[in-house]
Amino acid sequence: MKVLILLIALLPLSLRAEWDLKATQLARSYPTAFFINATGGYSLPVWKKDDKVLYGYVRPSVTAQTAFVVHMAQAQIDINPISILNFYAGKSYTERDYDKLPTFDCVAIVCDTKVKRDYYGARLALGGGPILFMADFKWNRSELDEHHPGRQYADELSSLISSPGSDTLFQKTF
Repeated sequence: MKVLILLIALLPLSLRAEWDLKATQLARSYPTAFFINATGGYSLPVWKKDDKVLYGYVRPSVTAQTAFVVHMAQAQIDINPISILNFYAGKSYTERDYDKLPTFDCVAIVCDTKVKRDYYGARLALGGGPILFMADFKWNRSELDEHHPGRQYADELSSLISSPGSDTLFQKTF
């Protein structure tokens, strides 16, 4: 761990690092949702060839998101040993101040709560000519706050109801 911290601290001295900031919003009709999101990151090149594809970098980032009744903060680290392959891991904390979700029975399950998430995954992008293939594999472990032990809760990210207390979700996207 000390070596990783030292590497991240010294890389900007020898390679060009770049800040980035992205803001997004989403609005949908069913299930009804709206949020605004801001993500900031710092890309630290690790190695580079004179090719457009042959480079690697590390990118720590933070995200803040709000839907005015659901708030989320997230920290993530991306490691790209080569530009087309990405490994990532992160933690997020969600606080929901709303107990009437239209897609869930908030009497039977907990809607107004705090949820902690740990996640990790991998992404791959391949292309040739007009064909592009992208894949994302993500493991997401969510845990309800200590005020509702053993209760099921609504997960707004997957629109699923969790197992009591905590749950693990594996997502595959192609």
